[in-house]
Amino acid sequence: VLFSLAGAKKVIIYEPVPENHKFIRKNVELNHVNAEIHEAGIGCENATIKVNPEQADNNFGFSPTNQQYDMKINNISEVISSSGADVAKIDCEGAEICLKTVAKEVLEKIPCYIIELHGEEVRNELSMKFLSAGFRITNTKNSSSNLAVITFLRLGNKI
Repeated sequence: VLFSLAGAKKVIIYEPVPENHKFIRKNVELNHVNAEIHEAGIGCENATIKVNPEQADNNFGFSPTNQQYDMKINNISEVISSSGADVAKIDCEGAEICLKTVAKEVLEKIPCYIIELHGEEVRNELSMKFLSAGFRITNTKNSSSNLAVITFLRLGNKI
């Protein structure tokens, strides 16, 4: 909704947790957001993984139930390449680590990234990767010593 209100013509959403889909669809409908919703997560490679919600940590995004299910994961490089996006907001627990495997040429396809980063090591590695790929850091918000949201903007672009 935030990006739509800011002028986005289309919002592309990846959400792997089935219990969240009905809320996303309702939110999109109520707020008249032009959205493309993918019932999948984002990771380092295309895959289907078994998820046991009882074993997931609290950051996973839903209340644990007893039902194990298959979660579809889409390759982050393919998602970036095919999106046609101007801004990518990445807040997928652990998916930010997969950005380390994305080629510079693929990263350049999107001029602005807003990424939630978990851990100082990942933060430092991705900051170096984006800086060496021709991006600059335009905003950093530290929620804790272990969590930050960083905005990377490709040099020559404006927000």
